[in-house]
Amino acid sequence: MPRRIDWRRESEALNPYIRGEQSGVIRIDYKGESSAWHVFDAILKGNFGSNLAIPVASLRMDRGWHTTHLLTDVLGALSGKLAEAGFPAQPTTPTPAAKVLSGNKFRGPATINIEHLYVGGTSVADQIRERNALIKDVCSRLSQMFSVGGRFMLVLHHSEPDNQNYFWRDLWEGNLSSFVTAGLSLVYYFDETSETELHYCAPRPNLRLSLPATFEDETREGDAYDDLIDLLVDEGLDPRAAADMATSLLISSRKDVSALHNNLFELLVEIKTPTFSKSR
Repeated sequence: MPRRIDWRRESEALNPYIRGEQSGVIRIDYKGESSAWHVFDAILKGNFGSNLAIPVASLRMDRGWHTTHLLTDVLGALSGKLAEAGFPAQPTTPTPAAKVLSGNKFRGPATINIEHLYVGGTSVADQIRERNALIKDVCSRLSQMFSVGGRFMLVLHHSEPDNQNYFWRDLWEGNLSSFVTAGLSLVYYFDETSETELHYCAPRPNLRLSLPATFEDETREGDAYDDLIDLLVDEGLDPRAAADMATSLLISSRKDVSALHNNLFELLVEIKTPTFSKSR
């Protein structure tokens, strides 16, 4: 998991949710890729519920990932996370399959008459019933989880509003939204540089954060400097060498938070090479 560089204000605000002390809706605004939101997201998910003696689980949803592309994908992923947390789905009795022109035995002449045979996938009505049954099952298991003090965090990445209909209208409203006060936290991201608007079903957040795109704020720059030194010292550098490298990183990446994380990653790879000198 990446180390936090700056983001102290954001981390302090999120701590009650990360530690499972409260649940709610969190909106995180960012300004394009320069904000390194994906790094922040990885840290958030990695820290959520760590070292807690209660059932915890989290799921990130992104329209671009095949695992959460469709509503059925999300429901399957939710079901899997709940099973991992100790709340498996109840086994169901499979519907018997009918055989047509297969495995039949006749004695003498036979006439086969087939009428009104439907060949293909399930009907739309059947699909809706199956989807609703899956939603009901997931909600029932979430209720079990929260009844014993468990916590679940859902993270929804930014996307076109039309691409999020399946979540907001079909899954959130009237279903998952009822668990916000019980133990479910929803984090949704919004890219302020995009030309899209927030989905009209997105709820008013209990907490709203805005990730910086630069280190031009003096306090943030100072916090980032301290965090970089701590990280580099932990990697085995002596403090003076760590301070020099932290300064160099900030000078080259002061106007782009994402660039700093990319440069830091390359430096950490270099540090692990046998020829790298860890002192000035």
